[in-house]
Order: sequence, then structure tokens, then C-alpha cells
Amino acid sequence: MNQNIWFTADTHLGHRNILKYLGRPFMNNEEQEQLAYAQTQGRKAVQSVRIGDASIQLHDSTIIDNINASVQTGDLLYILGDFCMGRLDEVRYYRNKINCNNVFLIRGNHDKLRDNEYKQVFNNIKDLDLIRWNEQQIILCHYPMLRWNNGHYGSWQLYGHCHGTLQDYLIQHDLQNLLSMDVGVDCHNY
Repeated sequence: MNQNIWFTADTHLGHRNILKYLGRPFMNNEEQEQLAYAQTQGRKAVQSVRIGDASIQLHDSTIIDNINASVQTGDLLYILGDFCMGRLDEVRYYRNKINCNNVFLIRGNHDKLRDNEYKQVFNNIKDLDLIRWNEQQIILCHYPMLRWNNGHYGSWQLYGHCHGTLQDYLIQHDLQNLLSMDVGVDCHNY
């Protein structure tokens, strides 16, 4: 059996506000119009825009379907933080929709449950991990780093959290050649 390894981050399943605050393309026309107007009126107006059930369901099913289209049941899947919003039953609900048997969670700032709860759902949970895959050392963290263990010797660092907003900073500071990558869904067509 050929086992592959996959990485993603910032799925934010069940998180209605992520659609409006990041402009994820899952809102219906009415919600988009309300949001566009609210953005001219200030933060409180934006906060009052409600994202409907159909939009969040489209968001969630698109992300899960995209994961399942690539990741096979025997592969390894690392989610680098901000998996979903909610209690343990919601985490379990979304995790059970992913076909992969080997799913590991690197804690993000929205992953608020206790480790013993996450361990009921995921193969393991950590704040930071160092793995090796085919002799490649890879540092996994929800947050980006400018320096990491063995970074000058070819070690990679994968992260999320930034939702694709870090690229301009890296270019501006001539850091685009770091061996790091934002693996969040916002950077990879959800």
C-alpha cells in the first residue's frame, strides 16, 4: 500500500463569521450585498450581517469534499489548527466526515477543547510537531516562524493561521525563499 501525507489548516468548519471576515466565496448573493453595504458602515454593521445555514453548509461540504477527493483512508492527514468551531460533539461530527483514518491535529488558536477531548477524535494532538517523511524533516505549527530547527539545513516549516496574508510581508522583507508554506485552505482553493 502506498501511503501519502497531506497537510491543511484553517478549515474553520462551522464558523459562520470566517465567511464574512475573510471573504470566503460561499455566501449567497443577498449575504454578499448585505456585507458589501455593511463594510461601508463600519465594524458593528459588519458584525450584524448573518450568514445563513445554506452558506455555511456549502463552505463545510466543499472543504470536506475537497479533502476526501485527495486524501485516501490509509494516508496521513495533518490539520495545522483551527479545525472547527464548537464543542466535542461538533468536532466529532466534522472529523467523522473525513474519510482518512489517520488524522492529526496541531492546535490552533480556535481549537479550545482539552487534549483528552481531542484525543477521542484525532490520532494525536500537539501544539508543535517535528516529523520526518522520506528523510525530509518537517516542522508543523499553526503559526508561521521565521526560524525553526534545522531551517538552515533544509528543514521545512508548514503553518496556517495567516489565511494567505503573509506573502506580501515575505516579499517585502526578502524572505520568500524560506522553506516554509502556508498550507491553509485559503491558499489552496479550499
